Amino acid sequence: MKDRLRKARRIVAVQEQVHRQAEWRLADIHRQKVENERLRDELITTLNGDTFGPLLVEVVAKRLKAVAAESQRIAAEQERQDARVREEALRLKRAERMKENVNRDVERHQEQLMVAGILEGVAARLALRKEEDGTASGDASLT
Repeated sequence: MKDRLRKARRIVAVQEQVHRQAEWRLADIHRQKVENERLRDELITTLNGDTFGPLLVEVVAKRLKAVAAESQRIAAEQERQDARVREEALRLKRAERMKENVNRDVERHQEQLMVAGILEGVAARLALRKEEDGTASGDASLT
């Protein structure tokens, strides 16, 4: 029983780590998205500026296309990672429920052992009393 509980606790710990890693990856993707949006805004500001605007239009337009493609890739990756985080959260919940069930089984088993010990103690005391009563009445009949 104790081994099952130890294994269940270990499974929960591993699932927590996997879920945490999935959340970290999602946060990293979010940072990439923010950085990509910042870069896009800088490029648009450069295009709108009067100083270098006409000279850099072609270069900035190509860079904006690349940034837009990267933005689409990041959005798709974010969707996949969102699904992964949800999946890992469900696995973690299942592992926690399993651990709770095993914990309940262990507690129930310990209670049964405790009750069995109490019953054995009561039975031993009753047997001792019965022997004492039998010995006491046997002595009285001899005289």
